[in-house]
Amino acid sequence: MATEGMLEKLFTPTIESDEEFRLIMFALAPMYAEDPKTLDYDKILLHTAKTRYNARVHNDLFADHFYDVVGRLSSIHCPTLVFCGAEDWICPPDQSRLIADRIPGATLEIIVDSNHGVPGTVALQHVSRFLNDKLPKP
Repeated sequence: MATEGMLEKLFTPTIESDEEFRLIMFALAPMYAEDPKTLDYDKILLHTAKTRYNARVHNDLFADHFYDVVGRLSSIHCPTLVFCGAEDWICPPDQSRLIADRIPGATLEIIVDSNHGVPGTVALQHVSRFLNDKLPKP
């Protein structure tokens, strides 16, 4: 349902109105779904209708690229888990790999059969295992 043009607008300061922003987010919602086969479009519509979308704030954030912190990742010195879905379209595995490679000692986990919306139960399993392995025992 989403188009390349919608994705381009989402990651640039070119959204023209709050309503356009809302429509784009509705169209993109299936890309965040834990299981695209069981989508409930009525639920997505209700959620999208209740969410406040502000095109001006979005555009202001994407107009300035000073938030790029890749060059500072090497200054992170704590146990770090980087994970993404194998089909993640927002932060694809190659970008997650770049992040993990730049953080000393980081652990990278790519979740099979998942997109940017890694199911909460799956994320919890990976985070729990990581914390149990990395944190000191009392």
